[in-house]
Amino acid sequence: MNQYKKQVAFPHTFRQVLKHFWKWMSEKQKRSIIFQIFYNQLTTIIYIKLIMYSICIMIRIICCQQLISLKFRSSNLSGSRLLYQISKLSISQMEECFFSPPPPYSEIIKPSLKGDGGLYLGSIEIAENYDKLKKLRIGAIVSIIGYPLQLNYDNKIKHLYLEAYDREDQNIEQFFDASYEFISENIKKTNVFVHCQLGISRSSSIVIAYLMMSKQTTFLKELQFVKFKRDCAHPNDSFQKQLMNLEQKLTKKR
Repeated sequence: MNQYKKQVAFPHTFRQVLKHFWKWMSEKQKRSIIFQIFYNQLTTIIYIKLIMYSICIMIRIICCQQLISLKFRSSNLSGSRLLYQISKLSISQMEECFFSPPPPYSEIIKPSLKGDGGLYLGSIEIAENYDKLKKLRIGAIVSIIGYPLQLNYDNKIKHLYLEAYDREDQNIEQFFDASYEFISENIKKTNVFVHCQLGISRSSSIVIAYLMMSKQTTFLKELQFVKFKRDCAHPNDSFQKQLMNLEQKLTKKR
């Protein structure tokens, strides 16, 4: 009698319940339960990963909004046009801009010991910082930007202002001759600083055009040279086409 009671005694723990339940099931039922548990866990993991990935993307986009707004602040774009420009940036590009912002300036041509000046490329941050300009011994500035820029340095620094926007329909080729003459004239005796908003597209196009015209070389060669000096330099697609047009004109003149 005691032995019978021992066999049918109701288990007092949840583990014992599962153990007895598992013992009474057939092999087919066991396989079905194992598969269901595995499937549920797998789908749960996948769903969690998808949700986390979506959250990460949203965080990245939100974090980059401020920098994107800064990049296009001077572009005078309509809402739809601005959204179009932003949509062309990949997540990796936005991350690169936000988490690795471009340096304020880069030295493209080093000042020579003979007295010739150097050429610097960078952002508006340097152009508005007189102490930094003095430290770099900048005597001439080329500003290619979408709004009037007043630099009141008591005529100690020569200034060329070119109104241009970083967009596909902007004709930047019209400024190549004027900027070339200004840089060529001033670089003989002082350092020249060329800037736009961030020192990425417009100002790099002006510097590339100057190098092409002064050295009579190709667009690709000078693009690689400038990117070597400032890796964030990247003229937009329209500016690149206009620089290629300049290359064709220079080739015909040879």
